[in-house]
Amino acid sequence: METRADEEGELPTFPGFEVLGWVGRGGMGRIYRARQTAIDRVVALKTLHPGLAANARVARRFLREARLAARLDHPNIVALYDAGEDRGRFYLVLEFVEGPTLEALMAQGRPLPLGLVLDLGRQVAEALAHAADRGVVHRDVKPGNILVAAGQRAKLADFGLARAADESGFSRITRDGALLGTLHYVAPEQVVAAAEVDGRADVYGLGATLFHALSGRPPFAGRAGADLVRAVVDLPPGAIREARAEVPEAAAAIVRRAMAKDPEARYPHAGAMADELRAAAARLGFPVSPPPRA
Repeated sequence: METRADEEGELPTFPGFEVLGWVGRGGMGRIYRARQTAIDRVVALKTLHPGLAANARVARRFLREARLAARLDHPNIVALYDAGEDRGRFYLVLEFVEGPTLEALMAQGRPLPLGLVLDLGRQVAEALAHAADRGVVHRDVKPGNILVAAGQRAKLADFGLARAADESGFSRITRDGALLGTLHYVAPEQVVAAAEVDGRADVYGLGATLFHALSGRPPFAGRAGADLVRAVVDLPPGAIREARAEVPEAAAAIVRRAMAKDPEARYPHAGAMADELRAAAARLGFPVSPPPRA
């Protein structure tokens, strides 16, 4: 993550932290690089957008979801250390990950190595399986929420936050046009009834992410607005191998199953998808790292 001065030229202050620079803006607010002074640890501070923080019910949901996400302990999940409030400003204290997002890697304009895509996908699937086993649904799996750290370690960010945004009145489909890109990765049932989803929506999001990483284009490229919504709900995303012929059928088949419109036709659990990604990589001769710790 690159750090720089805040857009307004003045960095905020938070008790117990030295804010070092502005990292970027997310759907929920801003992200800063900071030093947690008591233990001399560099962290990421994610602040809640004022429009969300002003809603007391959403603020409570934000903290409740954040504390749930803090129970997750997996090498492929960005660690959430704490959540707090200072003078009406709600914030998260997160592991600071050095490295680009998968979205940034894809934006470089050249196809990503097939072995890398399969390995990153397998790591994210294992992270989602860990979360699902603990009753946590991510709801916003997309390239921008996957960081690639040293050693090609995938780190999935933003657990638990999408649900708080849903309940704020900031519809994830309409707020600030933010979903024009994200909609490519949202499961059909999430578009229809965002509150009524389970871990299979995350399986879809990972499948759509891998579609983009393997083919070089998002699943419903060229569509926008209501046309994009209709495509997500009703239309197939197209064939990966038409966009990139060297993609093995084994990989394309995993993506097709993960992106099935009917949740019942997808992998029932992200762990099953991880197993198939690991097996496909091994059959294709790509390096396969050992399973994560329990």
